Amino acid sequence: MTQHLTGTEELPGADASNRAERVGAAATAARANARRAIEAAERAFPGWSATPPAERRGLLQRASELLLERQADIAALVTEETGGTVGWGMFNVQLAAGMLAYYAGQADAPAEEQEIPSHIPGKRAKAVRQPVGVVVGIAPWNAPVVLGVRAVAAPLAYGNTVVLKASEQCPRTHAAIVDALKDAGLPAGAINLVANDPEDAAELVDELIAHPAVRRINFTGSTRVGRIIAEKAARHLKRVLLELGGKAPLVVLADADLERAVAAATFGSFIHQGQICMSTERIVIDRSVADEFAQMLGERASSLKIGDPREPSTQIGPLVSEDALTRVREHVEDAVAKGAKVVAGGKADGALFEPTVLMGVTPEMRVYSEESFGAGRRDRDGRRCRRGGARRQRHRVRALIGGVQRGRGRGDGRCAPAGDWHVPHQRRDRQRRATDALRRRQAQWLGPFRRQGGARGVHRASLDQHSRQPAPVPDLAI
Repeated sequence: MTQHLTGTEELPGADASNRAERVGAAATAARANARRAIEAAERAFPGWSATPPAERRGLLQRASELLLERQADIAALVTEETGGTVGWGMFNVQLAAGMLAYYAGQADAPAEEQEIPSHIPGKRAKAVRQPVGVVVGIAPWNAPVVLGVRAVAAPLAYGNTVVLKASEQCPRTHAAIVDALKDAGLPAGAINLVANDPEDAAELVDELIAHPAVRRINFTGSTRVGRIIAEKAARHLKRVLLELGGKAPLVVLADADLERAVAAATFGSFIHQGQICMSTERIVIDRSVADEFAQMLGERASSLKIGDPREPSTQIGPLVSEDALTRVREHVEDAVAKGAKVVAGGKADGALFEPTVLMGVTPEMRVYSEESFGAGRRDRDGRRCRRGGARRQRHRVRALIGGVQRGRGRGDGRCAPAGDWHVPHQRRDRQRRATDALRRRQAQWLGPFRRQGGARGVHRASLDQHSRQPAPVPDLAI
């Protein structure tokens, strides 16, 4: 028996997860159910957007507290549905609760106002940010609590209503987020959940994007699916926020502290079995320290404890699916066949894949450019990072630059075409522009003009629709 989870006023909260448990699987949400979820959010928008910011802040803060109170139970769901370790699940809840608390604090932050030059003498113009309406959040399974909360926290804080599409892999984990928000006191329809079987995903997402009440789409997932969503949204002239996959490199310079670099590489590569969109997928090393670094990383990888994710001491659990296991195995086999050296790991035991380090990876190998999303890492040496191979990427990436001389990392980082690159205490933060995409700009012209009927006052218009210059495109997080 299949049961639909819809976004009607009765859905959000405990009922959603309980129903999912009773049927023992993710329910199907087809077009009609997606429409009901969106319509519920549309009906709730006027009331929620008019809710005093201090009240929104209190509700979101309470939801953050509820997540922490339920941390152990939600972490157990993460392990059950995705194979994440207990530690990963607990970390997810803690980080998500902090994120929700942060955006609770943003709910009553002063609205941004921007002066707009006016070509009419005696008149002034300004732009203010207003809630946009219904926001669709599409969250993945790999960091389900963190990314589920991120999909809904900022839109709700800024006065939007949300339809959250749960991952087919972890509907009960995503329902637990909705539980916390509903139990905290969010009004009916402000937060809505839809879940689906994998075969219904395309139809459901098409409806979520095409519905005229939906104003923004927030997606985290693969580059392939993100491209499809961006194309569909473009047909309807809707703005999107995307966080996609890549081949994120760690660049290790000759003067780096190798102990710290190896620790960073181990954490970045193998946490949650490497199933994170910003996992360290490739390591570019100065040739003078390449062998030493590879040996140290191999020893560290081999020391990680592999086993049952329910055991607190387990550091590496199973990959999420047979497809994931096959992909990682094929990447390793292809690289070895073309000349790569296995420094550590390289073998599977059931759903478990050993933390793997490959040395001598070249552009001809699949693992060089394809995202592995598993516990395998590639080392490549190079005298300059531009020769180390960071340029042949098909996707923009994040890069972490490791060096100890002040300014050295920043200078060398410019040769990597990274969407974000990080040096200690230096970071380009795109959060402001991303959150601004969740609030439309509204223009206000102030001056001695007359409206129809002769009354003086303030004229308002949405810059998203009426500005001669288009509203700024959101800075997409890659």
